Amino acid sequence: MSGPDAPTPLHCPDWMRDWALFLDLDGTLLDLAAEPQAVRVSPGLPAQLAALTRGLGGALALVSGRPLSDIDRLFPGPFNAAGTHGAQWRLGGTLIEPGTAIGAALLEMTPLLRQETARLPGVLLERKPHALALHYRLAPAHEAQVRALATRAAERLGPAFRLQLGKLVVEILPAAAGKGAAIERFMDAPPYAGRTPVFVGDDRTDEDGFAVVNARGGLSRCATVVWCGYPRLDGDPVFCSLLNGSRPYRPAEPDNGGYFACELVGALGETRQWYQINSAVLVTRIEDQAGNAIKVTDFAPRFTQFERMFRPPTLIRRLTPVKGRPQLRVRVRPRFAYGQESPQVTVGSNHVRYQSQTGALRLTTDAPLSYVVEETPFLLEGPLTFILGADESLTAGIAETARHFLERTLDHWHNWVRAPYAARGPSGPV
Repeated sequence: MSGPDAPTPLHCPDWMRDWALFLDLDGTLLDLAAEPQAVRVSPGLPAQLAALTRGLGGALALVSGRPLSDIDRLFPGPFNAAGTHGAQWRLGGTLIEPGTAIGAALLEMTPLLRQETARLPGVLLERKPHALALHYRLAPAHEAQVRALATRAAERLGPAFRLQLGKLVVEILPAAAGKGAAIERFMDAPPYAGRTPVFVGDDRTDEDGFAVVNARGGLSRCATVVWCGYPRLDGDPVFCSLLNGSRPYRPAEPDNGGYFACELVGALGETRQWYQINSAVLVTRIEDQAGNAIKVTDFAPRFTQFERMFRPPTLIRRLTPVKGRPQLRVRVRPRFAYGQESPQVTVGSNHVRYQSQTGALRLTTDAPLSYVVEETPFLLEGPLTFILGADESLTAGIAETARHFLERTLDHWHNWVRAPYAARGPSGPV
């Protein structure tokens, strides 16, 4: 959040008093990179986190698969943190880590894994203080070999270790390590105790953290956009319910808006999220307790067009029925002026316009507009598309535009991922 009129955390006393905030790094605070060392921290982000920590009375922690040394390098502070998927845990001056036997066993296994990964071009072995990670982001075709290799290594190490699958990575961790256990430990200690836990993560390495937060009545995830700056990441957050009270979004509860929600009408059964391989295209699969399921695909268009990078300030959501007869409700409630202004809503032939004193957004969709504006539940019988962006008409059909943009965006990300490997060649460091 930036700009001269942007509110500081001290202007949000309610959620500051109520929340204990846990933040993942890669894929959440940081864009994914082809190699762990290649990530970039946005300028000003560490200072913003420090201000947020002060506003929360210290009840913020970084929870990452990276070791604490990496976390401190990227986000000097130091912040309260759980590193190496919870194998390392730090609160103030208290540091908890596994015993020396764990490190000795991993050190003994490292030469063997280095020898084996040398036979798999593009696979990187990362040695952490209390874990070993095998990255195959640059060589996704080796996924089966990498998983088999990691499984054999974990079995050889014995019951004190386990495997952790992630986005194009397999890690060997101490069996007791987990983001969920780390969050539990934080929640049992001041200043976290007694607050509502909120965990923001992005992949399967965060699943046990989600489970712990949900069990404590907190917030983890759903197919709801709760933060989106417009027209840039650091612009006016038109979706800003992340800052609305102790629980930023819950279906069927009064709220102040600031979100884009796609929710099943039936009781929620299971939610899973993942990125399409080697891309920043997010997929959410939601299933109700009756077995009806939908898939929500979210992406921001980005690709080369006319020898220039085409990256309009646009969010595209595609809803697809997966199983059964899913009934859902779509709620689109943007806010403007950093959450202070509700827009005027007008309806066109195939779009909804959200007008404020500072600008306008247009939602173009092939869904029935009355269902969207009135937030009426409806049966999802086929794919639907929602394109949110500038107040301009499309030059082609809605579904056709979304399909074209998705194909071109996936091509862009696949080429982006391949580029470092192609430049370096198959004989890079392991």
